[in-house]
Amino acid sequence: MFYVNPMTQWQRFAGPDVDFEERKREVAFRELEQHFARQLLAEWRKMVPDDPLFGSDSSTRLQNDMMDEAVAQAWADSGQLGIARMLEEQMSLREEQARAQLALEAEKAVK
Repeated sequence: MFYVNPMTQWQRFAGPDVDFEERKREVAFRELEQHFARQLLAEWRKMVPDDPLFGSDSSTRLQNDMMDEAVAQAWADSGQLGIARMLEEQMSLREEQARAQLALEAEKAVK
C-alpha cells in the first residue's frame, strides 16, 4: 500500500531556482514519517480485537489498510508527528558542524 512518488519528473515542472536536493530530502523525510505512522497504526490495529459480529475477512482487512494509509498520509502531510521536521533539523545541524570542521581544517592547513 505504501507508495513512493517518483522524483525524476520534478525538473519538468519546476523553475531554475528550485533546489532539487533540498526538495528530495524533504520528500524523503515526509515519506519516512508516513511509513512510521503507517507502521504505528498497523501495530495499534493489532491490539483491537476482531469484530465479533462480522469477523475479520479480507475485505475488512483491506478497508482497514486503506484507512490506515490515508490517516498516515494525512499525519505526514500535516507534520503532526514532527519526525520529518526533527530529521531536517538534525541534518542541518550536522551539515553546519561539518562545514565548520572543514573551515577549521582549512585554516590549520594555511598556517
